[in-house]
Amino acid sequence: MFQIPCLPGHDNVDFFCVDENCKDNRCYCFNQCIKNDKQHNHDSKYLFKIDQLPNYLNDINKLFQQIIKDLDKKFEDLCYQLKQLKKHLSIAFEWKLDKLKCLKGNNIKIALNNLIRIKEYQNRLNMILNENVQLLSQTLKECIVDLQLKDMNVFQFYQLQDCNINEKEICNAINVNYDFSVIICAFKSFIKIYEFKPQSFQEIQKINMDDDVEQLTFINQTNKFIVFSLYDREGQIFSKVQDCWKCQQTIRPPVSLVILLFGIHYQRSLIMTNDGTIILFLSSNCSSNVMILIYKNHSYQEWKLLSFERLQMKSYIFNTDMNESENLIILSNKQSIQIIQKQNQVVRLDNIQVIQTSESNPYAKFIKDNQFISSEHSHLCIYKQNNNNQMFEKIKKVNLNFGMDLSDGIRILQFNKIKKFLLISINSVLHIIRICDNEDLKIEYCVEDSNKCGMISQNGIYLVTQNQEQKQITIRQLQE
Repeated sequence: MFQIPCLPGHDNVDFFCVDENCKDNRCYCFNQCIKNDKQHNHDSKYLFKIDQLPNYLNDINKLFQQIIKDLDKKFEDLCYQLKQLKKHLSIAFEWKLDKLKCLKGNNIKIALNNLIRIKEYQNRLNMILNENVQLLSQTLKECIVDLQLKDMNVFQFYQLQDCNINEKEICNAINVNYDFSVIICAFKSFIKIYEFKPQSFQEIQKINMDDDVEQLTFINQTNKFIVFSLYDREGQIFSKVQDCWKCQQTIRPPVSLVILLFGIHYQRSLIMTNDGTIILFLSSNCSSNVMILIYKNHSYQEWKLLSFERLQMKSYIFNTDMNESENLIILSNKQSIQIIQKQNQVVRLDNIQVIQTSESNPYAKFIKDNQFISSEHSHLCIYKQNNNNQMFEKIKKVNLNFGMDLSDGIRILQFNKIKKFLLISINSVLHIIRICDNEDLKIEYCVEDSNKCGMISQNGIYLVTQNQEQKQITIRQLQE
């Protein structure tokens, strides 16, 4: 039996409708769609159980193959007529003197008449063919447009063969480098590095860690990455040396800041600017202090603490993001989103907006220079900066759950600018949402496996995830 999801919060699909004039969802369940909501009142003759879908698809494929055969036959007939025309053109107009001398009687007169009329025939042939070719071309274009108008306009990430790796543990985080040639995964006490090529995906290095790995991120357009462990306040920067990655530097916050951040569990969130500067946000579960540390790099060789600021917040920070112009930073903590203005290399705290939300753990990501999107219970909300007072105001609120109990909530993981893809986790299942030009949000793709972490490549072509039930790391490729 097929396990095809219906609307969020519903059972799996039980029926599908083949009525050409149907305006409702084609696939639907019985309990919620028909029994409870009393929707999808289709004529029973157009209804099929979902188990009949393979047979229906098989019949459709047969019709499709017949359409292709008919097109090929018409094209073959057209090519045959074209060959016949070229043959008779050669008979009528292609003459040499020796061949002409062999003609007798009235045939010479006929041949000369044809030769003399070649200009007239050329003009008449071009006129007739041009009219009909244009008509045929326009007809084909209209057929193509008609198909495009009926197209679902959706995309799909297809799982690549031979690009799966089975592991023994669940990974805590996934990150990829700028060209998707290197993928790193954080496990409980080690890191694994994988190399990806169009036809291969393999592990190339394992790095053992002293503590549980919680977070790792590549540093801009380099093969350097930074790692944070669960209970460690320090960050380790790894760099590729010859064919393997080694720890190049350890980032240690000053002892005075560690004292202010007394706590059992430390939460870290980091942002990297285009010039390689690392902005680290450090907070704990037992303190209202949030430390903002800025590390400046020197030709990507060494990072040194440039400055730090202390910020009072009612809980630790679990999500940060910076806009493309690098002048605004959003910080998410318990039931609030805080906005900081950044100028040059200094984080300025005198221009702050605090947005109160009912969401205990809101996630937020910039989608434009002056717009960000945040989670709020079962909704996604878009905020836009007002040009007059420079404050962010909510302009759109979209419900995602359709009555579903979001036990694990909505987590916004990534925004891909090139494809305008938003990667989110709904109840630990990854979804990709397309953000339209009018700020409409459309769920386009769902990773049916149970996933909590994943990442889209910078060009939006690849998606890497781990199926947490099978502990399998998988790469999918976009086909639009």
